Amino acid sequence: MKRYILLFIISTILTSCHSVKKSFESRNYDTVIDLFTKKKKVSDDEISMFEKSYKAALERDKEKIVQLKAINNGDRWEEIFDLYTKINTRQNSVMRVIPVFYSNGNKADIEVFNLSAALEESRQNAAQSYYDQGLKLLNSNNKTSIRQSLDYFNASKKFYINYKDINELMQQALIKGKNYVLLLVEKNPSLLLPPSFEQSILDNVKLTQNEQWVNIDYRRKDNINYDYVVKLNLYDIVVSPDVVKETQNTEEKLMEDGWQYVLDPRVNVKKRFFRQ
Repeated sequence: MKRYILLFIISTILTSCHSVKKSFESRNYDTVIDLFTKKKKVSDDEISMFEKSYKAALERDKEKIVQLKAINNGDRWEEIFDLYTKINTRQNSVMRVIPVFYSNGNKADIEVFNLSAALEESRQNAAQSYYDQGLKLLNSNNKTSIRQSLDYFNASKKFYINYKDINELMQQALIKGKNYVLLLVEKNPSLLLPPSFEQSILDNVKLTQNEQWVNIDYRRKDNINYDYVVKLNLYDIVVSPDVVKETQNTEEKLMEDGWQYVLDPRVNVKKRFFRQ
């Protein structure tokens, strides 16, 4: 029984070591680091792979940041912020296990940095970049562009929930981006319909699935320049037979001569028969 347990432990160690080595050979450096920080016992080979992987991952991210800073792209600062966040998360992970020493007493070269300033700079620039793009779209005369400004304002709010006057600008976008529609009903004068019937028709008219960007008025307002005027023409109303109810009223009066008369609504005799 002890033999089987020993073999299982050895197999687990070999499998774990192979996973670190395989990830290193595949250049999955972050996987190497993650596996290494979870191990309780490590070999010199694993320490070496961990050290090299950490340096390689750091250099890769730093080069990407330099490339992004060199281009004029409005979305670059969010990518830069994400890279700094990734580096910082990696550092926090390895700081739980460093310092790491080889069996000969040499310390693995794992360098960490204070990224507070870099994170704040990229966060600030990302928020400002999206703010500027949203403001440009908001100030355009195109309602489609005005609606798109909300996407940029929301992107800015990911970094600061109350960045500058962004909440007020979003309210402006919601108002300026709307299509204002005047819905009028023109009906055949011969149709005698109660106002409630006409209103029920208006209430069930759906002009769009996106009600956020459509404002419908049933009466013209002087302070609004309408983008669209929709006329609903009612020419005729057909009632299907299954909703028609027939009622019959019969009036009877008993006469002294033994005859029973059936009277019409005007109380005239329609028919008579002898009552037994």
